[in-house]
Amino acid sequence: MLSKYIYHISIYLLCWASIANLVAEEVPTIESYPKSSYLWVGSEKATVNFKQVETFSLSSEQKISLLKKNMTRLKKGEHWATINPDQLAHEQKLYELEKDDFALKIDALKDAEIENLLSIEKSLNGITQKIDSLTNALTIPDLSKEVKDRISFGIEKLKKQQLRLRKKIDSETYLKETALQKRELELSLDHKKRSLQDLKHRSELKAEFSGDLELLLPSEKISELETQKVIWLKANHAYARIVDRSSLTATLTPPSSILYELDPKRISLQIPFGTQGRIARASFEAQKIENIPHKQGVQWLFKLSEDTPSSITNTLDTPMLANLFYELNKPAHIVPKRELISTAPDTLRKEGWHGLIKKIWPETKIVTIGPQSIAIQVIK
Repeated sequence: MLSKYIYHISIYLLCWASIANLVAEEVPTIESYPKSSYLWVGSEKATVNFKQVETFSLSSEQKISLLKKNMTRLKKGEHWATINPDQLAHEQKLYELEKDDFALKIDALKDAEIENLLSIEKSLNGITQKIDSLTNALTIPDLSKEVKDRISFGIEKLKKQQLRLRKKIDSETYLKETALQKRELELSLDHKKRSLQDLKHRSELKAEFSGDLELLLPSEKISELETQKVIWLKANHAYARIVDRSSLTATLTPPSSILYELDPKRISLQIPFGTQGRIARASFEAQKIENIPHKQGVQWLFKLSEDTPSSITNTLDTPMLANLFYELNKPAHIVPKRELISTAPDTLRKEGWHGLIKKIWPETKIVTIGPQSIAIQVIK
């Protein structure tokens, strides 16, 4: 019974050895796999839109006046509309009155400085005359000692007063009070100027980039605006947008961790669209952080090639499945994973793809591992 069991085990092992040898013999050479400079690294949803689009809406019901007509080409920084123009004009008039009042008050302070200086000089002249008069009085003969002492005391008192007034002029302390009042006026006017500038910044709508102005309003509202009328706009409704049509951009959020391990500058997109099998191609342009409440999302922006069919504009803002390709440093053999899994399962489980490839083709190295295929180069 034992010998029979050993016999069956031997036959089983021989069969597996034969299968393993057969599999090993059937593994093709690395040269049999096609070469490519690109490796497919996944498919992700991408949204195509114009390069830059800015949409405008109001948080509350407000007035608006239009300076440019619908579909006008705007330059960067060009003023095209004003929110609450009446309020802005009123605040500007108030500021102009404040400036006039400021100028009058400054002139009054300058006059006060001159009058103060003249008053001090007049007092000094009066004191000098009194000192001279008392000094001459001391020369009068037959004055009693008591009278002379009183005159001398008066002279000393006047000299101290004279010295105090001269120090006041020399140190310009008489100007400090006026300077303080002037500074208070300047700060007050500067505060009102800044408030007006802030209001202008919020009220005057200017193009952040060159683009076409599109009014998202009913035709009768557009007609009213274009005839220089001021109209009311409802809150939370988009009323205009500026569109830069100079180029198209595809945006995607890379959710797969494997994509973060790759250099995005070497990733390109192929986006099938339409019913005629057309493909739009795009190259990496930039990465930006999109601030989302409670988290931050990384977005990749791809610039569509100039030969992209114009019909793709019919799919704007519509998520489409895009194929991502990674550009290799130099062409490599692209080997499907499914053709390698059964060659050495134990090696794959223990050492991963690098160990498996080293065992199958010792003279090669892995360049990049994709979700379905591996890019492999021959070591020379």
